[in-house]
Amino acid sequence: MNTKKTAFVITLIIIVGSLSSCSFLSGNPMNKIVRPPRLEGEKQALQLAFEESVGNNVLLKSPAKGKFLSSFVTYDVDGDEEEEAFVFYVDPAADASVRVNILDKMKGDWTSVADLKGSGSSVYEIEFEDVNLDGNSEIIISWSLFDNKTTRIVSVIDFTVSDTGTLTFTARANEYFTYKELIDFDLNGYYELCVLHIDNTTEVLQPYLKVFEFTENNSVKLISELLLDPNTAAVSKTRKDIISSDGNDTARLFIDLLRSDFGLFTEVVVWSKKDSKLIRMLKNPANDTFREISLNTSDIDGDGLYEIPVIAELAGSLQKKLLSGSEETNDASYIHLIRWVSLKGAQLKNKKLTIYNPEALYLFGYNWKTNNVTVRYDQESKDVIFSKWNLKTKKYGDDLFALNYSSDVTKVLKGYTLAASGENGNYWCKIYPAGSSYGITADYISENIIPI
Repeated sequence: MNTKKTAFVITLIIIVGSLSSCSFLSGNPMNKIVRPPRLEGEKQALQLAFEESVGNNVLLKSPAKGKFLSSFVTYDVDGDEEEEAFVFYVDPAADASVRVNILDKMKGDWTSVADLKGSGSSVYEIEFEDVNLDGNSEIIISWSLFDNKTTRIVSVIDFTVSDTGTLTFTARANEYFTYKELIDFDLNGYYELCVLHIDNTTEVLQPYLKVFEFTENNSVKLISELLLDPNTAAVSKTRKDIISSDGNDTARLFIDLLRSDFGLFTEVVVWSKKDSKLIRMLKNPANDTFREISLNTSDIDGDGLYEIPVIAELAGSLQKKLLSGSEETNDASYIHLIRWVSLKGAQLKNKKLTIYNPEALYLFGYNWKTNNVTVRYDQESKDVIFSKWNLKTKKYGDDLFALNYSSDVTKVLKGYTLAASGENGNYWCKIYPAGSSYGITADYISENIIPI
């Protein structure tokens, strides 16, 4: 009897416990907001002031990129040696847009001085830069859009200081962008905001490059707009350099662009001081600089100026030297001969030749006549073999040397000499008798390997 009673009591406790658990889960808990962990010290006072301003039923948001990755960002924007605070959040009771609450120290206490609605569902990046050298930093916030992973909006937020020291914040510009950067295009010592936006509302894509000037009266003014090649699908990478000619300096922007079908090409844009506007340096970049490989513009010879990679013809039975995959499918990988071209005025000039191995990710300086030496890949040994090429008979001659890459830095390849070490692996070489008579040495090979 006692045993039965005990079992009944245990069962009753389990049932009551289960019902109690169900009651805790009722009321759609997914809609409730979990308060973020309480900050400590000075940050705690900031959080309390923020919650006093907007309430505590909000969701904090953090930038996805850049130097500042916290929901609570502090920075001295007005140069008074005291930081202001920028807190990103979403109020589910209002809408899905991110807002930024701005707080300042007033008489030693944090006080909310502005609450601005953002232009997206999340924060991509926040930057601070005194672009017009007035002693105050402009606030540049990039917002990610609700359903778009490539197009974003950049907002420039400025402020004024009253006689009493109160800050008033105002959004000066909101621009769509795929790429943005602060560039001193006209080399006057002041930054301009450069944005590239691909307008897909028309039948043909229209990529616009725009430059905005930060004026003395704290406004943001469009000073030049340029339509780029319609084959543009996205930005891969950008590079900047300054070239001198006849005592005049010109800033050049190299934009490596993904083509709408496949591959890369490069637009080169400069600022014309004479006409006060942007100018494209190449008339047909999608054709002249196209390469079906992911190889970006680079200062290949270390002279401080950038060169553009273009695929050249590699002597042999096939222009492309198959590394892996199938030639009949899209998974094929090839060895290429790359012709690096510099820009002289609006003309492309040959600067350097390299072999490109996309699987081992290295370049190798090619210092021979293109009809005399070629390259092939040995599937079994995984050697990239440099050999003589007979132009008349169209046949391979003697092998000169072989390169082999190993991602295992502890592995020693028997019969090979270590030529170079990179961050992710070692480069080994084997020199054949014909290579020695050709003047090939381990030092020569080491000097010509360019890890990428």
